[in-house]
Amino acid sequence: MDELLSLKGVGETTLRKLHELNIFGLDDLAAFLPRDYMDFDSALPLEKGEGGAFVLSEVTVKSVSKPFRKGGLSVYRAYGVSDGGAKVRLTWYNSPFVAKHISEGVRVRVCGKLRVSGQKELINPAFEICAGKVKLAGIRPIYPLKGLIPQTTMQKIARDMLGKYTPESIIPESSHNKHSLMSLAEAVRAAHLPNSIREADEGRKRIALEELVKRIAAFKMVRESERRYNTYPQPASCIDAAERALPFVLSASQKAAVEKITGVLRSGKPLNAMLAGDVGSGKTAVAMLSAYFAVKNGYQAAFMAPTEILAVQHYNNFEKTLAPLGVRIALLCGSSPVADKRAVKCALESGGADIVIGTQALFSAGVAFNNLGLVIIDEQHRFGVAQRTALIDKGRAVDTLTLSATPIPRSLRLTMFGDIDIIHLERRHPADNITTAVVPGHKRGDMLEYIVKECEKGGRAFIVAPKIEEDGDGYAAEELYSELKSAFGKRVKIGLLHGRISPSQKIAAIRGFERGEIGILVSTTVVEVGVDVPDASIMAIMGAERFGLATLHQLRGRVGRNGGKAYCFLYTEKNPREQARLEIMAKETDGLAVAEKDYELRGAGDFLGESQSGRGFAGVNLPVSLVNLAASLAGEVDAVKYGEILRDYILRFGLRRITLS
Repeated sequence: MDELLSLKGVGETTLRKLHELNIFGLDDLAAFLPRDYMDFDSALPLEKGEGGAFVLSEVTVKSVSKPFRKGGLSVYRAYGVSDGGAKVRLTWYNSPFVAKHISEGVRVRVCGKLRVSGQKELINPAFEICAGKVKLAGIRPIYPLKGLIPQTTMQKIARDMLGKYTPESIIPESSHNKHSLMSLAEAVRAAHLPNSIREADEGRKRIALEELVKRIAAFKMVRESERRYNTYPQPASCIDAAERALPFVLSASQKAAVEKITGVLRSGKPLNAMLAGDVGSGKTAVAMLSAYFAVKNGYQAAFMAPTEILAVQHYNNFEKTLAPLGVRIALLCGSSPVADKRAVKCALESGGADIVIGTQALFSAGVAFNNLGLVIIDEQHRFGVAQRTALIDKGRAVDTLTLSATPIPRSLRLTMFGDIDIIHLERRHPADNITTAVVPGHKRGDMLEYIVKECEKGGRAFIVAPKIEEDGDGYAAEELYSELKSAFGKRVKIGLLHGRISPSQKIAAIRGFERGEIGILVSTTVVEVGVDVPDASIMAIMGAERFGLATLHQLRGRVGRNGGKAYCFLYTEKNPREQARLEIMAKETDGLAVAEKDYELRGAGDFLGESQSGRGFAGVNLPVSLVNLAASLAGEVDAVKYGEILRDYILRFGLRRITLS
């Protein structure tokens, strides 16, 4: 029986949802950290709170509206006055149970993040009837659940886990004593059931340290166990014809990257490289020449793109450049006609196709290669570990090249990744046409009005939310879409784009935005990849404090691509310290400089953890000193004693296929 089923609140349905969050056992659950905490004891009263403040007050309900629907969501709204005299609007989405408890005349204790846009409002506030027992006290964790599981359910599951689970640290006891480390068991308790915010932070950092040590020790095991099978006898000059066929001259940085990749391949060492470069640095051209080098040496190459739109774009570019040189290019996507899929699969298996470009369809069971030698994965974090491994396993000894738009800081590369190849590309052209501004909570209405007016003149704007569904803080794409459509829908057409809508809806939204039929596109960070609308001139990022600077920089790169004047608004309701961090974005335009600053200020969390959906690193400030300590501790791990744990970690997180013989 799955050990998660032993926990209170976990049935088959919840178990499937936990699996979607990459939680498959108690170890995963312990390492699935809260992204934030609600500290009820330090909340401000409504009358003293400003936009973005966490407030808690007793309110008398003066009136309620009839439940209604907006943008596909059910809405229940009440109006009340706090004991301190502050008027407030209370809005709940998709919460039918609220109507049974909230009615005119009822006194209710409410809490949540305050929004001020004309009036004070709480979105999906937690509440309790004043006559009952006080439950809104202490500290409550908030998990990155993607709307799959209610917060209260996850909190109960985590509490039950604490009584049934004792984690084992791979860090030696002597090192615990030497560095005065909190025990892993105490850290798990502190992270999930803290007595104070400070204790929660310490617990999260200790768990993150454990994950870092595992990651570094696992990388070390990978490097020590790799074996070489592929040979690349052709000289690097064999790609000169392809380079001349490009519609532009390679930059010095691109040339150096190509030389590095071909040099590793010809050396007899396995290629396990990340090509990291800013938006516009020319990663695709380097990938194309690398694929051509593999073909000239007798191998097939597979290029896996994160979206069909991007796959088709890459296919057209490869076909235009390489087909005249005799390279046979194929396209394989989920929406490809059945006859086309069958023909491509036959060509790949027989050796009739040299390079295939596609999406998830590439790793389906029916796809076999004649002699796959090189796999190129664009934006690796968009794919699951099992998906990446399934593609790599289609070859005997596959070399891998990952493309990333997040530059890796040099100090982190040396400490964390050791001799794993991370190749950085410089941007081909400076992005000095984008003005970036930090927008505080009380300016929200002004910002939205400005965006709408610009779109009325023919401009186009992205408004990015950090999540899809509402859970109480007003930063959800669906709720934001409903709000904007209600307030501005008569003035400008508004579209919605996120990962859960159908492929046809995604294409319709993107095409409508490209053609100018949609003025504002409300989206999640799915726009990071594959949405190329040169005429888009405004990027507004809601809850900007939730993103690392590197991610914000990647989003900013989606506007001003035609060279015209563009604006990036970073909206935050957080404290001045967060605003000061975001101000760096207004001063820096170079991706590597932004990444270095982000690492200096927030540590390694965003570079290591965002792709793991909350596990270990995500959302945790990992200072440079902690990363350095982890690198030191990793050298003390008993690889024989903990070999099974490390091998499982390698396979689970796709660090590299490893030879276990």
